[in-house]
Amino acid sequence: MCSSFYGRTFFCIVCKRRSSADSPSGQQRNIFLLKRLHRLFPKEARKRHNCKFFASTCDPCRKELPELNSIVDELKLKNIKTVIIGYKEGFDAFMGMLEDLKVNKPLILSDPYGKAGKEYGVYGLPMTVFIGADGKV
Repeated sequence: MCSSFYGRTFFCIVCKRRSSADSPSGQQRNIFLLKRLHRLFPKEARKRHNCKFFASTCDPCRKELPELNSIVDELKLKNIKTVIIGYKEGFDAFMGMLEDLKVNKPLILSDPYGKAGKEYGVYGLPMTVFIGADGKV
């Protein structure tokens, strides 16, 4: 799902169920986030990702996000893509906060139902997940 806000394009995390026939373990599981991004942006598949889950109501998140924004360019030189993910919030809930904080460099995603956060084990905010170029957390 794609959305435009203030002239920038953002992607919403969409979880899809993988059928048990496709899964090596025979169980269903969710395929989401970076695999979907890799289809949209094939060059992203070779990058490592620094993914930060946040919420607009989280005070520690408000302190960390501007700092993260300031090191995006440095991480990019190391072939690390920075992604921030609004946890259990839609874009309309957190875009005003990001504009107030002048956070505009990371790729911005929304996980409105918390499905991706659940898969990554989000239990508190802010939470950072590093994903290697091989897709391993």
